[in-house]
Amino acid sequence: MGIFPIWGFQMLTALAVSIFYKLNKVLVILAANISVFPITPVVLYLSHLTGAIWMGKDAQYISFSKGITLDTMHSYFVQYVIGAVTLAVVSGLFFGFVLEHICVPVPADGSRCFTDHLRRRYQQILP
Repeated sequence: MGIFPIWGFQMLTALAVSIFYKLNKVLVILAANISVFPITPVVLYLSHLTGAIWMGKDAQYISFSKGITLDTMHSYFVQYVIGAVTLAVVSGLFFGFVLEHICVPVPADGSRCFTDHLRRRYQQILP
């Protein structure tokens, strides 16, 4: 959700989705905060590069030596939006797949998944 290009409305959209699907609100808020300052330039640049894949021969590449103005950013807008949507979907599918396969059965204590196993283990250790 943090990569999808709806700047300013990411948190509201994430909360609405979490309420609709009855998800953990705290985890949704943490996941929606991917666009904090140190990560934002990386997300913007990767979105722009991902958009270049869809633009084909019309792709434009950012030149940091020329200087970036509002006019150049306006010309890159369509490429950025296409790239941001693509990057959001691909990263969501990738991390969803990774997390789904990390949550594997742990036969030792009968836990449903690895996170349940960790939760039980740390509940025994922590007061």
